[in-house]
Amino acid sequence: MQLHTGSRSLPTEKTGETVKAFTTSPSDYRETIVFDEAVTTRYLRLYIESFDQAGAPEGSASVSWPTVSVYEFGTYETDLGTTEVERTPKEIADSLEVPSSIDGASGNLAMPEVPEGYEISFVGADYEQIVDRDLTVYQPLVTKTVKMNFNVKKAGDDSTAVDSKEYTMTVTGKYTAEDGDNAKPNVMPELAEWKGAKGGSFEISDSSRIVVAAKDKAELSAMAEEFKNDYKEITGKSIKIVYADQASAGDFFFTLEAAGNGLKEEGYSMNVTDKVEVKAEQKAGAYWSTRTILQILKQNGTTIPKGECRDYPKYEVRGFMLDVGRRPFESETLQEVAKTMLWYKMNDLQLHLNDNYIFLENYSTSEGAMSAYEGFRMESDVKAGGLNQADLTSDDMYYTKAEMKSMIQNYRKLGLDIIPEFDTPAHSLSFTKVRPDLRFGTTGRQNDHFNLNTKYDESLAFVESIWDEYIKGDDPVFDRDTIVNIGTDEYDGQYTEQFRKFTDDLLAYIQDNGNTVRLWGSLTARSGSTSVRSEGVQMNIWNDGWANPKSMYQQGYDLIDMNDGSVYIVPAAGYYADYLSRKSMYNYDPATRMGVPSGSEQTLGGAYAIWNDMVDQRANGLTEMEIYDRFDDAAPYYAAALWGKSGEVSFYNSTADERECG
Repeated sequence: MQLHTGSRSLPTEKTGETVKAFTTSPSDYRETIVFDEAVTTRYLRLYIESFDQAGAPEGSASVSWPTVSVYEFGTYETDLGTTEVERTPKEIADSLEVPSSIDGASGNLAMPEVPEGYEISFVGADYEQIVDRDLTVYQPLVTKTVKMNFNVKKAGDDSTAVDSKEYTMTVTGKYTAEDGDNAKPNVMPELAEWKGAKGGSFEISDSSRIVVAAKDKAELSAMAEEFKNDYKEITGKSIKIVYADQASAGDFFFTLEAAGNGLKEEGYSMNVTDKVEVKAEQKAGAYWSTRTILQILKQNGTTIPKGECRDYPKYEVRGFMLDVGRRPFESETLQEVAKTMLWYKMNDLQLHLNDNYIFLENYSTSEGAMSAYEGFRMESDVKAGGLNQADLTSDDMYYTKAEMKSMIQNYRKLGLDIIPEFDTPAHSLSFTKVRPDLRFGTTGRQNDHFNLNTKYDESLAFVESIWDEYIKGDDPVFDRDTIVNIGTDEYDGQYTEQFRKFTDDLLAYIQDNGNTVRLWGSLTARSGSTSVRSEGVQMNIWNDGWANPKSMYQQGYDLIDMNDGSVYIVPAAGYYADYLSRKSMYNYDPATRMGVPSGSEQTLGGAYAIWNDMVDQRANGLTEMEIYDRFDDAAPYYAAALWGKSGEVSFYNSTADERECG
């Protein structure tokens, strides 16, 4: 540090007087330099002869910058002493004292401390089955790594709340893996935790039984029946179901236990000795254990290595969306999709039940556009007559109310939610053909938009009446446990405020019925002053320009990643993917892509999608099975990523696992 008093020119290396010198780099990015004694000067020069590219850390964050950078430089008349510069909530959040490792038997993680005047809360860990939202710690079988975030704000001021960086912590296990342990079985997705016994295998026999605890008969009977049928298909052996509290050697025993062991809704524990004993907190976890058992038997024939496992998912939603609006799929094909999803522990099948040929501008007249191919795949009471100019239900293929209701409720018993979607106020040619008086306009894609400007009330009422047919009544097709998707993507930007009001009104209408609602993200591209509710609303994040995930997260929406550039398939279209990259899917992480905390309750997970754009003038003639093949090719790898990976199985080894157990 040099100063100069006698000239109007700045001090130089020759003319300046050195008053303070340092031979090491600063230890912190904010450094206070105190002179040994007071000086009077006209100029003060900071002269740096050399620098270290690895700069002083900013809080706990490392800094690397290949040149000299001074954020701010100030001089003061007196010693600043111990005056503390006020830190921002983000600086505090990113410099918390979080242990790098804790004893898994401790039972609890202490909340990090923050300075007086600030408040901290726990956002969550990527595996709440190890570190729960109340900071309870469930000891894993073997040492596991978890990632977590905290939220810090100024006391009483929610507007200052910020999420921390991601902290990584290891949690020591109950056991230590040793030489001679049975290797972890190869299944897709990978088992979350495994401790192998010292050799030996469980073996099925002609006397093996499925034993369900008598108290759990009502909850687990559907699981047992499905396991029985699949067991016969995989092993060639018949097996009996009994309801009892004791199992014998060679049996499979299933029971539900009280919450408190961290298994949550979809987790299970399995102890393999001379019998296989499965415990779960809910029926979905018990069912997932049967997929593990069957995949092992498919590879080994009659044996399962002895050992103990805890298995559970990283993400709550592990899904797939199929466009059946533009391209009809028989009910049998949907059953194959559902069964494949269940085999890989995927739990969310969204059915896009209406849509139309996209490129309506290819028709030169309104009459041509209105004759373009469209589909509404549900049996409906909406018939031609009065204002209705056509029947709503597609005449080439549709699902009866009874079969859709049966599919939704039967697959729910096994752990798979079917999400029906009616897409409005755009992509709505099926509806505007019925009510052409409600069209946005008569040019190109205006024909498949509702008129939310001059026909707002009539349009909303018509759409609500469609939903009424399926969600109202004592025994509705879509009962209150059914999550429904109301669409709302790609509406014309001319009437943004009306679109936002329509979205909010329809959300309120469905929520008031008692259903959880999902929609396609459009509120960044269609930003405006009209508020759109977010509490309890699930959003498909399909394009960051249409709905910025960080912004939607801040607004309170529950997010499902469906990024079009990453997970969209449009078969044989020449745009988007024809087949997804298996390796990309295996390494995919929805939270990382969206830039939001993986452990947050708002980060639900993800889904990939098949859109059947190539119809009408661009029909490509692909069969249902050719399209199914594109779904099936990606399923095991996407499922593996969202269930969670230990890092022990590479993508290349996973392809071998898929061939053996898929």
